[in-house]
Formats: sequence, C-alpha cells, structure tokens
Amino acid sequence: MIRNVAGLTAPRHLWLLGLLGVFMNPVFAVSPPAPELKYMSPKCVSMLEAQRTAPNAVRYQPSFAELRRNYQEQCSENQAEARRRLYEEKRKSQQQTAEQEREMKKQQLLSDNAAKLKSAQCIEMREALEARKRRTHMTDGEIRDLGLFETRYKERCP
Repeated sequence: MIRNVAGLTAPRHLWLLGLLGVFMNPVFAVSPPAPELKYMSPKCVSMLEAQRTAPNAVRYQPSFAELRRNYQEQCSENQAEARRRLYEEKRKSQQQTAEQEREMKKQQLLSDNAAKLKSAQCIEMREALEARKRRTHMTDGEIRDLGLFETRYKERCP
C-alpha cells in the first residue's frame, strides 16, 4: 500500500479531504423566491433571483454587495409596485371570499327560514285536519272539502 506523508492510505486521505471540503465551504440555505416576482420586470426578476441565490455562488463579498446595490438602484421602485399589486390582489381575493361566505350564510338562513315556515304550516294544517275529522255531522260539501284538504296536506307535508 502507498502511504502519504501524514501516514494515511490514499482512500482515507481522499475521504478526509472531502470531509474538510464540506466543512470549509458551507452551503447556505436559499430563501424561497419572492411572491411578487410575477409582477416584476424580467430584468429585475433575474437580478433579484441572482441576489437570492448568490450566497451559494458568490464567495467574494464585494461582488455580493455590488449585486445588492445595483438591484436597489435599478429595481427598488419596480419591486415596491409589484408588492403593491400583489397585496391588492390578495385583498381582492379575501374580499371575494368574504362576500361568497356572506352569500352562502344568507342563502343558508333563507333556506332555514323556509324550512321552519313550511314545518309550522304543516303543523297548523295537521291540527286543522284533525279538528275537521273529529266533527260528526258534516254535509256532502264539507266531506268533499275535507278530502281536498287532506290531499293538499299529503302533497305539501310528506
């Protein structure tokens, strides 16, 4: 086996160098892309993305500072306008959602009220029907009316 100056075999030496390389060049976590990108100009998008991913690519700090300075000079107004548009879109979306919820609640309330009214009417019709059936001496017309009333009750109140 071939040994180097430090007394390590070649595979161990390469492994150690790789391990040191990982610790010497830490990988920074990349922040997620800005939500307002879809409203920004393509030039500013590329500058912002370069700035966002720069910690992994740029090791020379003055060049990173230059990236930031160029972006601030050329795109700060564009990003402010993009944020304004994004927040306005979110606000409109929230308003639409709130309006839809109000409309659904209103429809549910109307439906509940209609069901309560129908239930109350059915109870009233049943009581009137029972009262008419208890009568002993009815004419032919009253018997016919009782039959019609009972038919209507069965149609409306299953």
